Amino acid sequence: MKKAFKPLACLLLACLLQAGSLGMPGSALAEGWLSSFIASMKKDAHAGDVEAQLTLGVMYYEGQGVPRDFAEARVWLGMAAEQDSVNAQFLLGDMYEGGMGVDVDVKQAISWYQKAAFHHHPEAMYRLGNMFATGKGVQKDRTRAWDLFNKSCSAGYKLACERSRRLTEANF
Repeated sequence: MKKAFKPLACLLLACLLQAGSLGMPGSALAEGWLSSFIASMKKDAHAGDVEAQLTLGVMYYEGQGVPRDFAEARVWLGMAAEQDSVNAQFLLGDMYEGGMGVDVDVKQAISWYQKAAFHHHPEAMYRLGNMFATGKGVQKDRTRAWDLFNKSCSAGYKLACERSRRLTEANF
């Protein structure tokens, strides 16, 4: 098994055991695997592994395998985002827009969404489109909103398709 897949396999088995999905008690075993997984991810993340940084960030962001901790998520996601992890950039934008573990900062949210959108992240393009459609943190610009919705739609984000259609029907 490749080194990159061992920690993920441990996490999956730990989650299955915790949930009792394998039909056997194993919470102590699951906790051991989970602790091993987290230690391995932190070691790799500190060594600059962007996937480990993103994985830890998402775990803390969603509270999967660890208690939900937005401050800890921001640390790991920030490290990954600085290495151009598009998903980390999007999640940081989401955190700043929603005030999750940080003060609401629409300018920071826009900055992170723009970085992710530059790399064609569908939901980042959609979120920016909403900001331009409503004037949230930016000057209202329906043409730019429509363009972002269309790009997001082309990337497969269904909500953007609906927004683009509604703007077109409204003869923006």
